[in-house]
Amino acid sequence: MGVDDQIRSIENRLTTLEKERAGLLSELKNLRSQRDENKPAIPLGRPTLMKAPESNEDKADLFLTLFRGRENIYPKRWENNKTNRSGYAPVCENEWVKLICQKPTIKCGDCSHQKFSPLNALAVGTHLRGSATIGTYAIREDDTCTFLACDFDEASWQADLLAFCETARSLGINVAMERSRSGNGGHASS
Repeated sequence: MGVDDQIRSIENRLTTLEKERAGLLSELKNLRSQRDENKPAIPLGRPTLMKAPESNEDKADLFLTLFRGRENIYPKRWENNKTNRSGYAPVCENEWVKLICQKPTIKCGDCSHQKFSPLNALAVGTHLRGSATIGTYAIREDDTCTFLACDFDEASWQADLLAFCETARSLGINVAMERSRSGNGGHASS
């Protein structure tokens, strides 16, 4: 077999694999939609008192239920003390792995070795224990969203947050509130 034949054979195989991958992604999307249809919805209506989760597993399950976003990827907070900057970036299992990760030469978004970590109970556990600060991507792979999160800052943040919660509850939407990391603001999510 000549070189041209080998190239053609590899190109044909790659085309077949790309079609198989597209089919698998479609099947995965359908299965996730079916599963999500069967997950209990967070009830709307009058605010209800929930029993506080007791075990770490129950706490992680509650977090994953309340903040059901993308499951195949999640961001983690980073801080650079030299530049005094911080932000969130997707968690990649290959980040800083020698001979694989090419940071900072290649940006993560352009990397061909991306291996994003899924949002699961293990990741949520590190967040709940305070070992890491993680977030979620609210818009899921099927372009749906199951929760809303709002950030309130400035001098009137407390009054604004309470007004938002009162309005939401008057519309039958349950809202959870928390104070922000800085203490100078708050968050509401529903």
